[in-house]
Amino acid sequence: MLRKALIYMIFLSIIGAAAYGWLNYAVVGLYDKESTKITHMYLLAKPERDTTFYFNHIDRPEVEKEIANLRERGRPSPWHMDYNYVVSHSIYKYTFDLRPQTE
Repeated sequence: MLRKALIYMIFLSIIGAAAYGWLNYAVVGLYDKESTKITHMYLLAKPERDTTFYFNHIDRPEVEKEIANLRERGRPSPWHMDYNYVVSHSIYKYTFDLRPQTE
C-alpha cells in the first residue's frame, strides 16, 4: 500500500511539474538579424501566466508587418514579439544554422 502511494505521488509530481512549466515558461522561435539562414529558439519565463507554450516568429518580414499593423491600430506589441525582451530574458538559447547545408 505504501509503495503504491509513493508511486502515485511521484507520478502526480511529474504531472504537476509539467503543468507548472507549461504555464510559466515559453519557447519563442526568432529570426536572426543578420542572416535569413539562421534561426534561434529561446526558452524564457513568461511575464504572465498563459497556456500558449510556443510562439513562432521566424519570418522577419511577417513579424515586422504584424508589429506595424499593431502600432497602426494603436495597440502595444506583445512581449513575445519584442526581439530585445526575448533575447535579454532568455534562460536557454538554441541556434539553428543552415549555412553549412546550402554550400
